[in-house]
Amino acid sequence: MRVSNAPKTSSGKVQRQSALACLNNIELLINPAPNSCLSSGFGNKGRKHRGIDYHKRPVGDVIAACNGIIRTITYRQKDFGNWLVIDHGANVYTAYGHLAKVNHNLRVGMAIKQGQTLGIMGETGNGANGLHLHFEVRKGNVQNPKGWWGLTAVDPFQLAGQCH
Repeated sequence: MRVSNAPKTSSGKVQRQSALACLNNIELLINPAPNSCLSSGFGNKGRKHRGIDYHKRPVGDVIAACNGIIRTITYRQKDFGNWLVIDHGANVYTAYGHLAKVNHNLRVGMAIKQGQTLGIMGETGNGANGLHLHFEVRKGNVQNPKGWWGLTAVDPFQLAGQCH
């Protein structure tokens, strides 16, 4: 598989990377789609890609990157389709897009645990590039005038490692 906008590496060999990222003392899983492959990295690729895409065949579960509170469960037809946002505290948020479905028992305001299943990877919204998960990490005060879009998008590969 060709990876667009892949994170920088020093060789053509398999790169081992920490499974965790640390942001504001919050430890997040870098890959919330177990046993999947990176299909698109963070940054510019014709347009600003503010997240990371993961692909898996057959499709699999999408899990919470960290403990938190579900802030948004919605359907965004023009972009991310089934979209779920979790507030992890300390002004750290994660979002999960293009889900085929969100688990029916999840509700806004519900506490979630790291590793808890959120839904299944899909291609809803503009996910016409095939089945995948669009995963975003953002930081900042969500009470800004732009809400989610006013937060700073963060590349979790730049935060790799455990919090100390």
